[in-house]
Amino acid sequence: MRRSILALAIIVLSIIGPGVPTTAVPDFSIAAWGWDGEGLVSGVPTGSDFTAIAAGAWHSLALRSDGSIVSWGYDGSGVWTGAVSNTPYGTDFISIAGAEYFSMAIRADGSLVSWGYDSGYQSPPTGVRYMAIAGNSDNNAFALVTPVPSAALLGAIGLSFAGWRLRRRRTS
Repeated sequence: MRRSILALAIIVLSIIGPGVPTTAVPDFSIAAWGWDGEGLVSGVPTGSDFTAIAAGAWHSLALRSDGSIVSWGYDGSGVWTGAVSNTPYGTDFISIAGAEYFSMAIRADGSLVSWGYDSGYQSPPTGVRYMAIAGNSDNNAFALVTPVPSAALLGAIGLSFAGWRLRRRRTS
């Protein structure tokens, strides 16, 4: 039987509406419960500016509204550090995903960043633009590729449109 630890801690992005008691979790903060191994529950970052969350087997990550990433849990050293090393810096991230022992994020330009334990060749292909990502408990990565038109195609579309406008002017 295959061991799956992806549900060590269930993390929920809480979006609270009007009329909810003030003792509830604030808007866009992270609530966590369950087994606290590797600090997955007690190490949850504070704040109320999160837009997405993801989890791996022993780590979790969250995307802030400013486009930065926060991660916590096991760092591969056998000691809980409160943050996962090699988490990318910057404020241009738009999407995140976790796999068993690594994480991924998409930048605003469509490029993909991957970090963590690279035992299964999780490094993403370069020169490709992505719009969605996912990982699984076998350390596989999946991505939805964004079609990026070539400069030649864009030029041809532009020339076609310009020709259409010229023909239209001549007939009116």
